[in-house]
Amino acid sequence: MFLNFQQLAALEPRLRDAAVDGVVTLDALATIAADVAIPHSHAVAAIALAPTLTVAREHETLVEVCIQDCQLKGSVATLGRLLDERKRRVAQGLPALDVKARPCLDACNFSPALKSQGPLGIFLHPRTTPEVVAELAAALLDNEPDSDAP
Repeated sequence: MFLNFQQLAALEPRLRDAAVDGVVTLDALATIAADVAIPHSHAVAAIALAPTLTVAREHETLVEVCIQDCQLKGSVATLGRLLDERKRRVAQGLPALDVKARPCLDACNFSPALKSQGPLGIFLHPRTTPEVVAELAAALLDNEPDSDAP
């Protein structure tokens, strides 16, 4: 599934209306997606095209997904799976992550690429497919950082 950038750019007025001080929640993006009958992942991707807007941060760990050339290798499906995993973890009261689409992560040789940042550090996750999202989330969220590390 590929993004229709013209369709996403047309969402900008709705995104601005949903924003509070330039910040849009993932729940608001889910509502917008449902209203215009597009996948939640596409509404999240639309934020990457609106330079004055950003997705709300609710959790300590953020995962960014490249939606430019990486979409040719499946990053949009991975973005969707990350959103599903986030929703599952929140519903189960587990540590969760925030998800953000980025136009490019400058990691084209490792496409599709994700970048995470959180208590464990900042990492590039090369060639990440939807099938490994639950495992990646568990690795990022279910392990405590080593407090004895220098």
